[in-house]
Amino acid sequence: DDAYLNVEGQQLSGDFIVEVILQTVEGNTLNKVVARASNLELLITNGDATLLNVVDGFGYFVFDQEGVYGSSSGTVNSNLSSLTLAGDVSIEVNQLSEAVEVSLDTDDAPTQISLPAGPIIRVAAENTSLNFSDNISLQGDFYFQRQENAGNTTIGIEAIGVSTSISAGDNGASLDISNANGQMILVDSGMAGTISGYASLEIESELSVAGEVSITFNNSGEAIAAGTAVVNSTIANDIPADENYFKAEGALQLQIGTFITLNGNFGFESLDDGNLISVNATNVNAQLSASDLATVAISDADLSLLIRDSDTLPEFALAAVGNIEIHTSSDDLNASGTVSVRVNTTANSVTSVADISESELEEVHASNLVLNTPIAQLMGDFYFQKESTKNQIAAYGTGIEFFVGEADDNSDHDSDPQYGVGVTDATLNLLLKADGTYAYAISGSAELYGIDQLSLSGDLFAEHNTTSQDVQFTVNDFNDIDAEHVLNHQLVSGAHRFGGDNLTLSILDNSGTEYIAISGDLTFEESTLPSGNKEVFVAAENVTAAMTVDGATIEVSDSNLTLLIGETGYAVSATGTPTIIGEDNLQLSGTITVEANTTGVNVNRTIETSSGTRELSVARDTRRLIGDDIHIAIADSSGIDLQSDILIERVSQGESTRTAIVLSEMSLDIADGLVSISDGEGVIILESAGIAATLSGTVVTTIPGVAMNGQVVADINRTGAAYDHDYTIDGNVVSIDLEEGKYTRIRNIPTGDGEAEDSTPFNISIAGITLEGDFTFEHYEDAQGQYWVKAAVANAELTIGSNNEAVLSDISGTLMGSTQGIAGSLNVGSSTITIPNLAIASSTIGVRFNTLDVEVDESFSFEDGQALSLQVPAGPYVQAAVEDITATLTVDGTGFAVGGNLYI
Repeated sequence: DDAYLNVEGQQLSGDFIVEVILQTVEGNTLNKVVARASNLELLITNGDATLLNVVDGFGYFVFDQEGVYGSSSGTVNSNLSSLTLAGDVSIEVNQLSEAVEVSLDTDDAPTQISLPAGPIIRVAAENTSLNFSDNISLQGDFYFQRQENAGNTTIGIEAIGVSTSISAGDNGASLDISNANGQMILVDSGMAGTISGYASLEIESELSVAGEVSITFNNSGEAIAAGTAVVNSTIANDIPADENYFKAEGALQLQIGTFITLNGNFGFESLDDGNLISVNATNVNAQLSASDLATVAISDADLSLLIRDSDTLPEFALAAVGNIEIHTSSDDLNASGTVSVRVNTTANSVTSVADISESELEEVHASNLVLNTPIAQLMGDFYFQKESTKNQIAAYGTGIEFFVGEADDNSDHDSDPQYGVGVTDATLNLLLKADGTYAYAISGSAELYGIDQLSLSGDLFAEHNTTSQDVQFTVNDFNDIDAEHVLNHQLVSGAHRFGGDNLTLSILDNSGTEYIAISGDLTFEESTLPSGNKEVFVAAENVTAAMTVDGATIEVSDSNLTLLIGETGYAVSATGTPTIIGEDNLQLSGTITVEANTTGVNVNRTIETSSGTRELSVARDTRRLIGDDIHIAIADSSGIDLQSDILIERVSQGESTRTAIVLSEMSLDIADGLVSISDGEGVIILESAGIAATLSGTVVTTIPGVAMNGQVVADINRTGAAYDHDYTIDGNVVSIDLEEGKYTRIRNIPTGDGEAEDSTPFNISIAGITLEGDFTFEHYEDAQGQYWVKAAVANAELTIGSNNEAVLSDISGTLMGSTQGIAGSLNVGSSTITIPNLAIASSTIGVRFNTLDVEVDESFSFEDGQALSLQVPAGPYVQAAVEDITATLTVDGTGFAVGGNLYI
């Protein structure tokens, strides 16, 4: 009794009975000296500290020439309050170098001894529980062995086939670890070690975790250095000295329902007295996938996950942040930036993981993501979701910005644009199909960058559809989304466009005021020049250009637009059909072109666009509307046909502005061509009360038997008031001076007027008689629809024949004519006619004539108030009346005089 057995430096104490018994080894029966031990105790200490105490042992030990081997049962007593070993243990001793497998024929019963190769003395606790803390328990096989570490006695523990779990409360999920092996070390103050095995966690179909995991723990309060010997191995990594340190980590796969799969290095902790599992992961790679051809991939992510107990299913909240890639069947859609995965199945916001809002969706959220597309580089906030019923990935974006044109550094999406077209505050919808095709649409506010004297307003959109079907975005394409984030936009299969409907492109003047507004459906395209610089161009049809001044708008509709935006400015041309709105006195018909060019050079380009080839030819420093062979209709002027090349500009009138229509190569027909002005020029001003115009040119007539020749001025006044203004047009001062009234009047330039210095004097020839003087013409239409020209004559001279010598002077009178003929009445004041050998003097001469076949009896007046009357019998008719006539005939020096009145 109370004997001691010293083996390998360890002392076993108890009651021993030594006897010789039969031992069967490999079928051979041998006599062996065996010690039967009872009340056996094994005590392992480090100084005064007890590390392990096994008591109440019972077993057999065999004494062999090579040493002692045997085993004994027992119960563990430990002074470590944080370490509890449940179940029976055995003390195993083997000093032999080979494994032992023997059977002893003892008095109690046959005893089987199975031992590994020695030399060993260890405590084996198989299929038992080792409680690390109140929350962590390890189940498996544990083998305790005394060892020396740096002069201290410790116990090395080998763990085999261990299982454990990290739980989140009684009803919560647990991370289950199985088939774990590892090494642990028992020191004076506690235990530390590492085991590795297979981990799994599952919350019904919502969350699952699987993979190899390593558990590291330490409740000793002492740091354990890597390389510390444990039985026949060493501790692989440093174990910190944190009290109750416990960490599970490994390369695992985390699956969130059908939403997303994440792979990475995961770490697990039990918190809140075992009611909460905290998970952190690094180097996480994730895939939101509809197929191998349609994937949103996340790499190098950091992840945080909380799993906690609830009354029903366990709840969890997850946040992961990493880099994003997008994979489709083509490489023209890709992304760069930081993305976050956020899931919250709890009913509350979670801040210990990240700022995860209450009941947040299963979605991948990318802030300031750069998405490269075939149209442009998009940047903003994107939200990716997997729509499992359709097996597709849906995404929407908010606050999106993108730009087409030249930036300071195209490789950097944060660069400031130099010039081009951009979109701000846009919304995006994107679908990635399982076959790798995709469709997206984006819509936002239009903005121009770096272009002076040009602005753009309205909503721009970009669309691209590589799928084989038309795509209509609806709320059903997303798991959950606010209706405001869904674009009511349909993309036809093959769609590829960047532009906008009902956009307004404003051409500005030097002060930044809108000069011409161009509106319609525009498509923007980008090209790269050989120099590497980029250009943006627009080719559009059915646009409308409008210039509005003082309530009157000149609108050019159904226009074909070509716009080029480059480094030095822009050039634009739009050609269409003109209409004047807000001005009832004038209308235009023909083709008008809107032109502007701020590039500083003449632009003559052939541009290849998606809609075909466009020619753009605009002179430098141009901002105008022009037209060739434009017909101009003047209200209340039936029978007047005005046709001209025109230039439309905005001109200043004091502090206000007016629209000026500048005419060149003009022709004006009055009374269906009875009187015409050719090779003319002039200016028409649009006023709110009507039009005011002064036109000039060479006059001709088609009245039978009548010829006209000379330079004339056509005055048109529809304002009703006197009009006297000067305008600077194309660097020249143009004066318009009109009398009060509403009229269309042709007048010759008066003799001696500075305007007439280079002009041909105006004259009318009838039957060889020529009148040259001051004439004023107006036209009117009678009740039968016949056009007439009426004329007033003053300060005229009459010549007969071709000698151009005046016969009569101081002639005045009235003329009127139509396509049927002419009638008139002319009066001559006191005059003298001198021809060789004959002198005729008279006080008055009156001439009336009529080539019409009807009597003329008209009283009328010019619209300036000048009263006119004409009474002539039906023609052909000619009458001359000479009063107080004196004729002196000189023959051979002798004069003969005759006096009286003469009527012919």
